[in-house]
Amino acid sequence: HERLVTREEGSGTRKVMEMALKKRGLDPEQLNITMELGSTHAIKQVVSAGLGITIISALTVSRDSDQKIFRTLKIQDAPIYRSLSILTNAQTNQTKDERLLINLLHDHRLLSNILSKDFSGLEHLE
Repeated sequence: HERLVTREEGSGTRKVMEMALKKRGLDPEQLNITMELGSTHAIKQVVSAGLGITIISALTVSRDSDQKIFRTLKIQDAPIYRSLSILTNAQTNQTKDERLLINLLHDHRLLSNILSKDFSGLEHLE
């Protein structure tokens, strides 16, 4: 079994990974998880040291420098999506900029086009 490095129990990334595995008939309990870490950056450091493999968001390895360190393998016929919610303060009115952002988030075609671009420097999001 390959050594698997994952996010900690309860993290969104870990939950999505486990749901995707279960959907494909795989039991996450049977994986050879050798490390559970609290950040994607820490996981990338461990993988770059050759201590295992991982399943993480493609957005976190899209930078040119990462592509020289890692080899990214797509999960065949298995796009994995994470549900997100828009959270606003119920006690205040939305600003014009907030409404623009919410409208953008609801425009799936435009959002998909934007997200397909290279996101240098967004590593801090995970």
